[in-house]
Amino acid sequence: MGPISLEIVDKIYEETRDLSDKKISREMENLLSRQTEPFRFIHEMTSDVDAGITDMTSFIFYCVYRMYEEGYGKIAGRISADLITGCMEEHEDFIESLEGVHEAFFERLARNRLIVQPNVMAFVSNIIHEEMIDTESPCSEEDIGHVFMTMKTLIDVLEKAFGGEADRTVRSKKVKQLSFLNDSDYEDAEYDDRGGFPDELDPLYRMDRRFLLAAELYNYSYMNYEDHLGDMPGEGNLRFEKLMPETVDALERAEMEGWTDARLAKAIKEDKKMMPEMKAHFKRAKDIVDAPHAAESFRRGVRYSVRDAVKDKMSDKEIEDLVTQICYGAADLALLLELEETELSDYSEDLRKIGDDMDEI
Repeated sequence: MGPISLEIVDKIYEETRDLSDKKISREMENLLSRQTEPFRFIHEMTSDVDAGITDMTSFIFYCVYRMYEEGYGKIAGRISADLITGCMEEHEDFIESLEGVHEAFFERLARNRLIVQPNVMAFVSNIIHEEMIDTESPCSEEDIGHVFMTMKTLIDVLEKAFGGEADRTVRSKKVKQLSFLNDSDYEDAEYDDRGGFPDELDPLYRMDRRFLLAAELYNYSYMNYEDHLGDMPGEGNLRFEKLMPETVDALERAEMEGWTDARLAKAIKEDKKMMPEMKAHFKRAKDIVDAPHAAESFRRGVRYSVRDAVKDKMSDKEIEDLVTQICYGAADLALLLELEETELSDYSEDLRKIGDDMDEI
């Protein structure tokens, strides 16, 4: 599930802005009857502030909910209190994971967590700024933070309710890996020209599920694909950062909604005759990327590569035996890396050498 586009965000905001107060109230009451718990959560989180802030937060949620429906379609069930509570606990765990992190990383880590829906978050931030900051009587920082975190929690809730949990799972794993960072790790580090730390100390995580699927779909190694991305959206190669992931989005949506080959071909601007092969390749990419853990993802990737190489020259059992031997080699490599106190990424270029280049090792 890709991010909601800026066009959808603008469309919903303009449509809502043109409605009368009476119409907006009726629309919000309708949503309240369908999704009671999010509004109950808003009331609880803003009960100690001005009533106008509660109304404003409810309005923001109404707009954001419509953006999700416009982008991903309607959801049949109701959002539960347990789901909201779970997202709140995730936020608390995230804040705790930042304790002791070098202050130069704090903002970047927090910003990286907020880019699941960059256009939606920009809309929320703009409304908060207009209604709570850029006024004759600005609200307190505490009230502003309350509203922002309430909406961030509800956006995480909508991500899960509308099916976008996979992207966040990848990110949250990286955040947990960063929880050990502290001042002592960086006290001798010097800033680079961009005002950040050198690449070897840069924790910014860039490869999410969409990029991983795009890499598999177009036969790029993950490291090679990541090399084409910028530190933040908009800074990398257009094809890698936008065009290929958009093809992934179209393929995923086509699979969910049962598109015809003609419709899919038109959406991704490819020949209709290529659609069966492209859909099969996408199914394979999902099988690899959506594996339950990294080791199984590696195993599946190796299995597919071996099958492609040998075609019908080996039986399924012979292929599986070869895959197992390769996986044993990977496990042995993990031990060697531990003994060397190095990481697999240190040997990325060596591992990607092919053909005559092997003589250089």
